[in-house]
Amino acid sequence: MNFTNRQSDLRRDLSIMLRGESFRGNRTSLANELGVVPKVLGDFLNGAKMHAERYDELIVKMLDLRLTYSRLDLAGCIRLLDNISDEENIERNWIETYEETHVERYKLLDWFLFNRKGQSFKQIKSDLKTVEFIAEGENISVFAEKIESTNHNDSFLKQLTESSFEDAFDRHEKLTSYRKYFEELEKVHNCFLYGFRIPSYFLDKDDIPKASIIYAAGDEWLSLRKDAESKNLSEKQRFFCADINYSPDEDTFIRTLAKGAMNPAKMQK
Repeated sequence: MNFTNRQSDLRRDLSIMLRGESFRGNRTSLANELGVVPKVLGDFLNGAKMHAERYDELIVKMLDLRLTYSRLDLAGCIRLLDNISDEENIERNWIETYEETHVERYKLLDWFLFNRKGQSFKQIKSDLKTVEFIAEGENISVFAEKIESTNHNDSFLKQLTESSFEDAFDRHEKLTSYRKYFEELEKVHNCFLYGFRIPSYFLDKDDIPKASIIYAAGDEWLSLRKDAESKNLSEKQRFFCADINYSPDEDTFIRTLAKGAMNPAKMQK
């Protein structure tokens, strides 16, 4: 454990929070929210090291704050999952609508990212009755090339982990080839990813990196995002956004961590 780095990451995130819409540079307001003396917060933001007892208390308080899940493109997904080799350290959530078409797209997203069950694409495709993969013509699916594959080890996380040992340019070229899959997932299948990388100061004593992901999919979700862009959300859509803690103006989810989900390492022994 390196508490110098943890405090540095905490200082960075608190500085971002201070400049955000909620506090608009009001240090006293942020200090009150965190339950610390404004001078203590000011000294910390200016580079002073925080005492162990105060640091531990502040981290516990931070666990109750709302976190922002941003929409992930290829680059965002790489940053989120980098150095996380075990999918057990990635929490999955999805928008519960109980629509068959949505569930099937969540299965496609999950297979693409993690392939937890070790299935070939041919096997997973049999579960995707409402998802069309065009095999010929102008709009051929990039997934279609996998239909005859018997490879059971396909997953973006696996490729990301293996590429970490390669030359930087080779790694960039290899991972860039996955952009076409992300584009098809969004533009053709209406599958969207949102994520949050657990900051270092929330990690346990083993420093195992963790992340949290939200799946959203379906024509209704695409329509909601388009209506949000045009400032034309219906009252029903606004109630739905509020119910799932989604900010349509920012295209982000705002959520708190589940109680007991994190057990941050304590600085005070």
